[in-house]
Amino acid sequence: MQNLSVLVVGTGFWGTEWLRTLPTIEGVTIAGTAGHREPEIPAGASLPAEYRHFTDYKEAISESVADAVVIALPTPLHADAILRSLEAGRHVLCEKPLAQTRDEVANLLAASAEHPELTAMVQQNYRRRPWAQLVRAKIEDGTVGNIGHIAVRFRQPEMLVGIRAALPNPLLQDMGIHHMDLLRFLSGRNAVELYAREHRPAWSIFEGRPGLDAVITMEDGVQVSYSGSWAGRGRATEWDGDWLIEGDRGLLEVTDLQVTFYPDPENDPTTTVTPVAERVEIPVPPLPLSDLQSSFESFRGAIERGEEADTSVRDNAHSISMVFAAEEAIRQRRPVPVESWRDVSTAAIR
Repeated sequence: MQNLSVLVVGTGFWGTEWLRTLPTIEGVTIAGTAGHREPEIPAGASLPAEYRHFTDYKEAISESVADAVVIALPTPLHADAILRSLEAGRHVLCEKPLAQTRDEVANLLAASAEHPELTAMVQQNYRRRPWAQLVRAKIEDGTVGNIGHIAVRFRQPEMLVGIRAALPNPLLQDMGIHHMDLLRFLSGRNAVELYAREHRPAWSIFEGRPGLDAVITMEDGVQVSYSGSWAGRGRATEWDGDWLIEGDRGLLEVTDLQVTFYPDPENDPTTTVTPVAERVEIPVPPLPLSDLQSSFESFRGAIERGEEADTSVRDNAHSISMVFAAEEAIRQRRPVPVESWRDVSTAAIR
């Protein structure tokens, strides 16, 4: 196991979460922090003599002695901080979302290609949830069979913390990347085409439009219906959403993070009686690590093996492109293709 010294840039909510998590991981030292306020370092954290708090993240990245940088800055600074980290020769683990524009993504892909010796990973922690790991395994082992349709439902009341209150579409721009990435992770497919409409219920206290409905075509023709509201009333879903995954061998249902399988019943063409599907509750086993711990171990493992991380910049470009496609579909009021990034040059365009 490789020991790593880590610089945490950003000392808001997620930076604080990382500062609580990193001391629980063996072989990790906190080389420094960067943010407007100096954070309280948890008792028991390993701090080298060179530990230093910076008020400027740019200075921190260039001057820190860290092996790796955890980026928990505001979203508009993500792309710049990743580029600076790679140029400084540091591995980087960035909170979602990867970037705000296609040009930023292209620049990050180019920089990552120019530094193959460095791991550049996006923190998509919803993939690490116990239910998501279980469902992915059930899909991979053929339990559901060939997937034909996925339905995702998300409902939460407004949460105006941070910049969300002023976002044009808070669900799409802040939460949507989690669900888009889960679609790719669970199905094992990238998106091909996407159509979306946004909406704002009259009672919403967001300035923008916190509702989104989308129809998505994944590879192999898998169809997805997505319906979400961040101004939900009544029963709220978990942040992960509720899921229906239909295949030719049955249906996987995820409700309140609990997993149920309905095997496809035998159909008798000589009768008009509709067969009743069996209901099989599938226990969701706990995982030994929290989602942040698991993300970091995946990050460190990729560094040790010299392999691409499972949520690398290159992989995550496909997830963030679904968000960009939704934004474009809303503007154009028509289905739009999802960027595949196959033709992006490895030469930087910045």
